[in-house]
Amino acid sequence: MKETDKKLVIYQGVVYNVGEYMETHPGGKDLIEDELGTNIDVKFEDAEHTKSARKIFKDLEIVGKMKNHEDTDASSEGQEAYVTKNGASHMDGDKLHCTRDFDYNRGLWKQIWKCDWSFEEYYTYINEPKVLVNPVRDLRLFDNNIRETLTMTFWWIIPLFWIPVVSLLFYQVQEMSLYLTVAMGFVGFVSWTLIEYLLHRLLFHCEDLGLFPRNTKVYAIHFLVHGIHHAFP
Repeated sequence: MKETDKKLVIYQGVVYNVGEYMETHPGGKDLIEDELGTNIDVKFEDAEHTKSARKIFKDLEIVGKMKNHEDTDASSEGQEAYVTKNGASHMDGDKLHCTRDFDYNRGLWKQIWKCDWSFEEYYTYINEPKVLVNPVRDLRLFDNNIRETLTMTFWWIIPLFWIPVVSLLFYQVQEMSLYLTVAMGFVGFVSWTLIEYLLHRLLFHCEDLGLFPRNTKVYAIHFLVHGIHHAFP
């Protein structure tokens, strides 16, 4: 594609080429065509796009960054809500209130582990759903590439592991009556639902119950176990 053929939009201070994506845009290419050459921050947020829509930016060609764009400044009138902090932006378009800044170009885990912050600061941080922008990208937990790879699970690993396990269990109970098999399945469903609820309520969300030790290392472990799920949905 020639340089002059590129279709450009600006999002969070980054210039993206949307030429190829326009043809597959769910709302039709006309919606994007009307915004070519403009900053789409406000209109993108006003349209209440999903997380999946935000992730599309990761696959778009980056042409460059705006020289006059600052993370801590709104780029246009009425855009104060879309301010970013060190490349992190509130997923719902709100302003981030946590006073702690992290370098999202490096692994976050070591920074969280070494952070000397209060419970209130940590609680605010994990309860502000964030996405990374300038450019849009995934969160990185570890600087080491091998350790970082181990933090991710591909979708096909789940059925690859569980289909043989479930098949084996069905094979083992084939001598049982249909009624007993159904009854055991029902008991398993109810018991796991209860265990899952208690895990979330008493362990994963213990910070809401006053059961949370006031210790920065405990915060770091909680972040890795469940806090990250809310801080970066």
